[in-house]
Amino acid sequence: MKTVNKLYANVFKSLKTTLLGLVIIALSIYSVFIKDGLTWGDASIPIVIGITLILAPDSIIKLTKKFLSKDDV
Repeated sequence: MKTVNKLYANVFKSLKTTLLGLVIIALSIYSVFIKDGLTWGDASIPIVIGITLILAPDSIIKLTKKFLSKDDV
């Protein structure tokens, strides 16, 4: 029960990743109905990414930016 409460709290605290996840999920569902030949199997990966972003903290964006801005010498 404690883990579930932490997940609920995270969804409301982390608005950036929550909104990004919801947009990705909505667009993938929308594309299934609009695009010809696109199946639910094709949309499953973006849906999983969206769910992951909903449950992820906002610090994951900072970590991703930090990782991408590393200079490999």
